[in-house]
Amino acid sequence: MKLSYNWLKEYVSLPENVQETADTLTLIGLEEEETQHLGASLDQIIVGEIRAVTPHPDADRLSICMVFDGDKELQIVCGANNVATGQKVPVAPVNSTLPIKDEQGRSIKIKKTKLRGVVSEGMICAEDELSISDDHAGIMVLPSDTTPGIPLSELISSYQDSVIEIAITPNRPDATSHIGVARDLSAKWGTPLTVPTVTIPDQVANQGTNVTISIEDPQKCSRYVGVVMENIQVSPSPAWLKNRLEAIGLRSINNIVDVTNYVMYEWGQPLHAFDANNLKGSSIHVKSFAEPYDFTTLDGVTRKVPGGSLFICDDEQAVAIAGIMGGENSEVSESTTTIVLESAYFDPSTIRKCSKQLSLQTDASYRFERGIDSNIQLTAAIRAADLIKEMIPEALITETIDLHPIPKKSLELSLRVSRVYQILGVEIGEEWIINQLNRLEITSKRSGSGMIECHIPSFRPDIEREIDLIEEIGRLYDYNNIPSPTNGINLSSSPFSDWELDKQKIIETLVGLGFNEIYSNSLISEAEASQFGDLDQMIATLNPLTKDMTTLRPSLLPGFLKASSYNKNRNAKGLRFFELGNVFFNDEQGTFHKGIGEQTHVLIGLAGQKQEDHWQSPSSKYTFMDLKSSVQSLWVSLGLDHKIKEKLDGYNSLQYYIGKHYIGNLSQVNKSLQTIYELDEAVYFAEFNVQLIHEVRREVGVPTFSKIPKYPGIEYDIALVMDKEIAAGTIEAEISQMGTKLLNKIRIFDVYEGENIPKNKKSIAYRLYFLDPNKTLNLSDIEPIIDKVVRSLNKKYTIQLRS
Repeated sequence: MKLSYNWLKEYVSLPENVQETADTLTLIGLEEEETQHLGASLDQIIVGEIRAVTPHPDADRLSICMVFDGDKELQIVCGANNVATGQKVPVAPVNSTLPIKDEQGRSIKIKKTKLRGVVSEGMICAEDELSISDDHAGIMVLPSDTTPGIPLSELISSYQDSVIEIAITPNRPDATSHIGVARDLSAKWGTPLTVPTVTIPDQVANQGTNVTISIEDPQKCSRYVGVVMENIQVSPSPAWLKNRLEAIGLRSINNIVDVTNYVMYEWGQPLHAFDANNLKGSSIHVKSFAEPYDFTTLDGVTRKVPGGSLFICDDEQAVAIAGIMGGENSEVSESTTTIVLESAYFDPSTIRKCSKQLSLQTDASYRFERGIDSNIQLTAAIRAADLIKEMIPEALITETIDLHPIPKKSLELSLRVSRVYQILGVEIGEEWIINQLNRLEITSKRSGSGMIECHIPSFRPDIEREIDLIEEIGRLYDYNNIPSPTNGINLSSSPFSDWELDKQKIIETLVGLGFNEIYSNSLISEAEASQFGDLDQMIATLNPLTKDMTTLRPSLLPGFLKASSYNKNRNAKGLRFFELGNVFFNDEQGTFHKGIGEQTHVLIGLAGQKQEDHWQSPSSKYTFMDLKSSVQSLWVSLGLDHKIKEKLDGYNSLQYYIGKHYIGNLSQVNKSLQTIYELDEAVYFAEFNVQLIHEVRREVGVPTFSKIPKYPGIEYDIALVMDKEIAAGTIEAEISQMGTKLLNKIRIFDVYEGENIPKNKKSIAYRLYFLDPNKTLNLSDIEPIIDKVVRSLNKKYTIQLRS
């Protein structure tokens, strides 16, 4: 949820320091995710006048513009399709700095450059390049009477705003509006809350003369308000309305549609406007169709809506998917003269189910799914009508219909002051509690010794029990003000099992190696599951909640890829993740349930930048060997490095064994999966069966240790020329087997291809370390062994010793 700071100020007094407000929101449970400052640092951007536009000789999509900056003409190459002679536009001249950052978080400085051979002396800016809004549809066009050469900051103070994006938990539908958030801040700070005055007209009826409304199932729609307005003139919205919506990332459509969006973000009530001239007949029906229904929504997409979904219909056809999106057949256009404003209460589960089935979530469905205020419908509709009349003085409300078959009953709760102390651990005065709850519009009064009676407002459906009221008191009192207990409590813990200790050891090791733990859902979609194996071997759920949760995961890889994609799309550079969780598969014996097997796996993954650009060293990407090194560290931590065996399984793929037991693999994610999850850089992962590792550790025993050698060893380097297809590890294993007991260690220190090496060959250099516990070795002891190794490799693989 994005909050405009200027907009929020209309309802509650705010400090000039935006971060202070953002921190307060986090303290009261509305966590700040990001704060942006729109239109900041615009002093270097000036107003320019486009005096000529000619096509670029070598690029169809580029234009050459002559722009007057108040002093001289600049030649600027521009790619926007809305550029035209006579426009006043924002210009970033050479050596100016844009208020936005590039993908690496660096400032963008404008330089004199050539575009397809034509010199460009600056940049004509779009709104998103000025950090005014997210709009990049074309360059920003300023009022025609603007003076060229003045700083843009003098002109667009109305665009300057701060936007706080907050995370809203599912139980706080009231916080999906500016007034809802302002109410919380007002209660926290003890400042007045000012909301717009809405006067309900006297002539509200449950049916109209020209328009009638019917609700087929009041359980799915318990209230429907329709306001008919005539003499409508559809036009672009005034600047104040456009600025409000664009600040929070919404695109301005026209004055009617923009008002419905404005009221939704002001009061939290979704609205919809129908073109009354396109409605067939004189009735509006809220009903379902038994069979799937093909319906074209406002975005021009024809969707097959499942049977049982709720629709808004006229006398002949559906005109909107209730609570989700309107239809193309009744949308407001420039020719609209009469509208019907819809403001309704739809059952949250009905909207949630349809939204999930269609994979279509809108701002409206987001609010209906959570459960909006059941008493705000008429107020919101009249508020929208009032705003429309402000913009169109000729507009008239001809009918106001409020059909309310099932009024919501208000909830009364009793609160024990003693219980507040028991839960929060601090004595809070009864008077303070009553005042704070009243500020939240939870009407409260003393009802006896230590008892408070509370009337729960309809916009707080999340408050159902006494404990919910205590939570409200806690967040306003500020949990930081609750002292920690000073008396120590001795807690005796039961010993962990070996299995739990093994899992904890894995987690601690991977965290120590710099990996971040993730948690992913055990249920994935069938389409996603098909990317990771044979669906016949996977477990499908009988009654999935949604089509995205139909199959139990056969691997931890889908969750890792989704987490990587999510973080990459938010400009995370280096991804180091791991997850410890269960996977499922068909199994006759059934460790989880009859016919269902379950195993605990650990997945470790790397992607992206290992190191960002630095003046002393360039950036570098994670590689297969980086992950292999981390896996090796895990084996050392578990005391298994002496028993783990690796087996090459194609390019950038290793299989791991303990004795004869296959425990997992390390590999690079294939290109098709990278494309599906929008990952444009190499991704590496290793997945292991933790359960099997735990079980077979007992079989392999513990490592044995030898005495520290008395005598020095000797190193011997050999470079071997071999076919490119031969794996280096294969040769390392051969040397280890032939090197007698004197060969203590072997490692690769160089790989070379190029000059003096035949085509399709490579040279790999091995460093062999020999050690005798009984004497000091010399070359005469080692050379016969080397000779034997080289002859054997030559015979078996035609490998030559590189001179």
